[in-house]
Amino acid sequence: MDAVLIVDDSITTVVSIQKLIKETFPKMKILMASTGDEALKIVESSSGIVLALIDYHMEDLNGLELMKKLKKKLPKTNMVIVTGDDTPELKKNIEKSGAKILPKPLTKEGLLSVAPKS
Repeated sequence: MDAVLIVDDSITTVVSIQKLIKETFPKMKILMASTGDEALKIVESSSGIVLALIDYHMEDLNGLELMKKLKKKLPKTNMVIVTGDDTPELKKNIEKSGAKILPKPLTKEGLLSVAPKS
């Protein structure tokens, strides 16, 4: 079964993204982590992750640092940085890294734009 990994240190954001995913992709398995370290542990014991939605501003690792580590373990997974920070420099760095960027709050249209095509 395909899975999505949500990594965000805000429980409010995680709950809203989880609800959006359930509405949009009811059969998608949802994995959640509140830190980068937790996300890396989940990846070690999980399979089928096709999409990773990663907050940029977190305590232990920023979203780009985590995305680079996850990409080594999940090279075919769509990596998306989700952030409320829309500075041009950050957008440039994210795009340069090969990840996609979506603004907070996440919308159904945004989610559909980054979801893997089956």
